Parts: sequence; C-alpha cells; structure tokens
Amino acid sequence: MILITTPDYLPRLGGLTTLTLDLEKVLNALGIKYEVFHWSSQSEIISYPNQNLEKYKLIINVHFLFGYFKKKLQGKMINIIHGSEVMFSSPIWWKRIVKKALRAKMIAHLESCQTNLFISEFTFNLMTKFSYKTNYGRDVVYHNGIDTASSAFISKDLNSAEVIKFVCIARDVKHKNLAGCVKLCEMAQDKLNKKVQLTLPKDAHYTSSKISIVNLNSQSEEDKNKAYADAHFNLLLSSYDPTNGFMEGFGLTVLESAVYSAPSIVMRSGGLTDSVHENETGWVMNHINTQELSDIFDNKILKDYERVSKKCFDHTTSSHRLSEWGRIFGSICEVAA
Repeated sequence: MILITTPDYLPRLGGLTTLTLDLEKVLNALGIKYEVFHWSSQSEIISYPNQNLEKYKLIINVHFLFGYFKKKLQGKMINIIHGSEVMFSSPIWWKRIVKKALRAKMIAHLESCQTNLFISEFTFNLMTKFSYKTNYGRDVVYHNGIDTASSAFISKDLNSAEVIKFVCIARDVKHKNLAGCVKLCEMAQDKLNKKVQLTLPKDAHYTSSKISIVNLNSQSEEDKNKAYADAHFNLLLSSYDPTNGFMEGFGLTVLESAVYSAPSIVMRSGGLTDSVHENETGWVMNHINTQELSDIFDNKILKDYERVSKKCFDHTTSSHRLSEWGRIFGSICEVAA
C-alpha cells in the first residue's frame, strides 16, 4: 500500500491537483493500491497519527512538507519537487522569515529522503544554488506527464482564420500575469490586423476595448479542453518572483494545450524553457512588447505555425504521456516492495 500526500485536491483546481489525479491514474494502471491524504495546514500534518504510516511501503509527497514533519519515515519518502516550494520565500513577511530560517533543515531533510523527483532542470539547478548536495542515486529530473487519452490533432489554419484565438487557463494570481496575456493579445490584434479572442478562466475578471475576452462557463475538464481544441495559441506568461517565492516550475498547461495541437507562447521564466522547445513546440519571449512580438510573428510563427502545431502535438503525446510516468513510478514501487 502506498500513501499519496498533497495540499491540493478536488474540488480545488491547479497544477498539484492535476498531478495528484494523474498519479492516481498511473498507480491504478499499474495495479498498485494507494490512499490519498489531503492536508491543508501544518497542524493537519502534525496531527496525522504516526502509527498509521507504518502500514505504507512508500509515501509519495506531492509537496515535501508532509515528510518534513514526519522525519522518522524519511527513508521511504518520495518527494515531487515543483519549484515555488523550494524557493523558501513568501509574499507574507513572517512566513518569509520562517521559511528562510528553516531552509537549511528542510534541505537536509530532502537530502535524507529515498528519492526526490524534480519536474524540471531549472528546479533542480535552483536547489543546488541553496547548497543542496546532489546525489544521482536519489535525485531524478523527470518532466511532467499528462493524460493523453482524449488527445486529438486538430489542423488549425492561422492564415485563413478570421479570428485568432488565444487561451490562458491559469489561476488569476499576480505571477501568472493574466494582465500580460491581455496586453499581448491587444498587440497581436494590431500586428495581424485580425480580430483576436482571449479565453480566460471562469472567475478571471479582465476587460479590453480592443479584443474580445470570454470566460469559461465552468471549471470542468470538458470546458477547458474545448477551449484548447478551439485555440490557435496557449499563453503562459508567468513571471519569476524569487522575493515572494513565485515561479513556474514547468508549466502544465503547455502540455494540456499541446494535446489539442495548440502551441504555447511563454516567457523565458523559471522552468518554462524546459517545457517549451523554441520554434519546435512553441515560442519563448523575453519581454512583452510590440517589437519582440512583431519579430516572433514575422520570423517564426507566420512561417512555421503549422509545423510547430503538429510538432507540439506529436512531442507531447509521445514523450509526456502518463505511461512514461508509469515506467518510473513502477520501478520505484518495485524497489520499495
């Protein structure tokens, strides 16, 4: 029996929830029994009975904090390391002080665990900057996987389209930069001299006098996937904010859109360059300004959109499907058995 611990789970949406659900699919496919412990505070972790943990052969922490407070079992802990949680900072001043004070102890804990699975090279390299002692018998860099069961290549002719459709399905928080998505779409409309539509999450409240902004009707997978299938581009313009502890460790929506052949435009920020291969599976920007947007469209997108759209679909469905995660977790679970 395996225990999965996570701070995010349904009905709350987000990257950690999606990863947890995908991990469940992987374990189900492998025929491995598991249970999920959803915690929302440090006190819930501490109050979890230690004796209950003895029955598990392996504990997979979607966020390493559970293991930090259950150190006696660190020898059978698998931690999935994303990014923001190992920046050891926070926008709240007192949390920032606490995280920095505990950083050395938390890093020492991670060094003592059985396996740390980093979802991007960027996140792995970030840890080494904090004096994390790497161990290639313990540390694994393994990019995010995604459920590709409903994937469908959809041919999208950018040149003949009357409306160019962008989508950004990310949480409406500052570092996800939804305001920057609106700005980029406004510039794209001026550049292309075509109508532009931007689809945002259900509860994101943005307006524009230039472009059409629509919101998803719900938070359902069906609505989200329909938006990706209809879009020409996915946007993930997240900013890197180490002071407040925010970064994009990999960018799961890059994969979610790619399985419907919508390539992504992202910022050169955090682990986004791990998830988007320049002019192969999408495009990377350094700044959101008219000159750079014009250069990217003239020299890359308008010339290569059809090829990149097909390449992002092929690459994601061949290299990021959940069966790839099944290989590594199957091996880990077999060793722990």
